[in-house]
Amino acid sequence: MKLDQLMKAGIAVGLGSDVAAGPELSMWMVMRAAIDVQKARGSYEPNLRTLRPSEAFFLGTHGGAKALGKAGVIGTLEAGKEADLTIIDLSALIPYGSQNAQLDQLSAEDVVALCIYRGGPQATLATYVRGNCVYQSSQPPTR
Repeated sequence: MKLDQLMKAGIAVGLGSDVAAGPELSMWMVMRAAIDVQKARGSYEPNLRTLRPSEAFFLGTHGGAKALGKAGVIGTLEAGKEADLTIIDLSALIPYGSQNAQLDQLSAEDVVALCIYRGGPQATLATYVRGNCVYQSSQPPTR
């Protein structure tokens, strides 16, 4: 998909999965695939800029809401919007169990990249849909 051209043309683009369009329900994996596909395009299209993790995250959240015409209701964490969110144990995403990692020194881009490349059920502490908790981990956060 020529994502850069679609976005430049002002077309609303979002990421999603219903399995019919791909083998994954995990939005982290869908975001990772979007980054990988754009990297692959870069191998035969010179000067194509790589999709950053924060851009893939946007496409999977606010971009998706805009593409569905629901940006006024979902897609961002603003007062009055439906709160669909996942609470992540960031320390569970640190590679190789680095207990000494300085989590407070990570940039927002680093945090999003960790979620995209290492996120999954093992790091999910809770999931909320429309503000209601639909999943709560029985495991305490890792330290």
